Amino acid sequence: MSGKKTTTQCLIGEKSNLWGSLITQGLALGGIGADIAVGHWGTFSLSGSQSQANHAPVTSGEFDTNGNNVFANNSTQGIPDTMGQNSTQSATGSDTKAKNGNQYTVGYSYYSTRFSLSALRSSRTPGYQDLTSYTSDTRLSRQADQVTFSTSPFGQSNGTVGIGYYDVEAYDQSHTRLVNLSYSRSLWGQSSMFLSLNKTLSENGYSAQLQFIIPLDGGVSVNAGAQRNSAGSYQEQIGASKTTPTDGGLGWNLAYTGGSDPYQQADATWKSRYSTIQGGIYGQTGEYTHWADLSGSVVFMANDFFLSDKINDAFIVVDTGNYAGVPVMYENQKLGKTDKNGHLLISNVSSYYPAKVDIDTLPLPADVVANRVSDNVSVREGSGVVVEFPVRKVLSASIKLHDTHGQPLKLGTLVTEQNSQQTTVVGYDGLVYFTNLQPHNRLSIRQEDNSVCRIGFDLNNNHHSIEQVGPLVCQPNAASGERK
Repeated sequence: MSGKKTTTQCLIGEKSNLWGSLITQGLALGGIGADIAVGHWGTFSLSGSQSQANHAPVTSGEFDTNGNNVFANNSTQGIPDTMGQNSTQSATGSDTKAKNGNQYTVGYSYYSTRFSLSALRSSRTPGYQDLTSYTSDTRLSRQADQVTFSTSPFGQSNGTVGIGYYDVEAYDQSHTRLVNLSYSRSLWGQSSMFLSLNKTLSENGYSAQLQFIIPLDGGVSVNAGAQRNSAGSYQEQIGASKTTPTDGGLGWNLAYTGGSDPYQQADATWKSRYSTIQGGIYGQTGEYTHWADLSGSVVFMANDFFLSDKINDAFIVVDTGNYAGVPVMYENQKLGKTDKNGHLLISNVSSYYPAKVDIDTLPLPADVVANRVSDNVSVREGSGVVVEFPVRKVLSASIKLHDTHGQPLKLGTLVTEQNSQQTTVVGYDGLVYFTNLQPHNRLSIRQEDNSVCRIGFDLNNNHHSIEQVGPLVCQPNAASGERK
């Protein structure tokens, strides 16, 4: 069964993830890839993708109305170094003007109970962009290589040791080479510890981090640790946080960092169905910054206004045809009941995913019916859909019919309700059942000798169950207005 769907669009871009493609305002991406398993010897992976954009990959972030870089003739603008910052080195025309580009990746991975190994190389031509670089002031590297290895030499219960090598080459041929050594293990319950050492091969010194994470009840987590930067300075850290429930409630975060520049942070988030309120304080002692934020959405759809928490992707409005109190489920999770106008807003919809939307008619009165109760709905990004499940009240009756001798009419006698032209047959004890009736109704009964009798009866429009009518007496060639 499917509901009726109507769509409205919001002007915040369009994206499609079908067949490995993505289209957003000013940027088109497409690609293909494959994973090839080689028996028990691991998996090789290959991929290729292409991007087409309305401006070249620069970091100045300023373009004219045609998408051209306004700094294209300035050799010191728009070319980032390996850290994503603007470089003062001049760029070639291909670097600054190319709006299209390609990316190729080749990799290998092997996983077992004893160890895991992976290697990946990514290469890009100057004009290649993805969503991250296209919408920010960073630029992707020309080439990146990484090799990682991890193992549990003393058993998995005693932790995992990992080592990694990373080599990133920018478009000015400069390299950033990094070696990482890590160790992690579980402690008690869900708690864990993590130790990491990092060494940039072209620089002196090293950096390190030690962290303990201790989850508590009620979504609360405590963390503590220390870190060292490459200059040899140390900082201790401690914090606690409570995750904000996705269905509404309170979340908070507390953090303290010591060392030469102590830093404190505290914030709280209150999430409800209609909005999210946030506020907090952060900074060094005596130099605190206070902040607050209120976010939400106002939707007008199906001739109705809705207040909601911030809608980041897509939404659905369920319409039950002005019938209030109908339970609505999204992906088999009950979200609430329709309001006085028969509407319910579903604000946390993932775009392009064919989600299941249902209404539950079991708790409704027996005289309420819905021809459609389920639908699979796919919504475009930045859009909304109205899904209609018409719910209506019907009059139904179980009618007992007798002959002139006071006996139930014979089993199988043909009975027609004249207003709706519904036809049925008499069951046991002279009973017939009709639905979709009117306050005033007439039955036409054809008996075994082909004689016809007609009987009228009335129903109470405010009744919320199947009415029991009769016994009504069938008198051949006569019309009766007998009621109950």
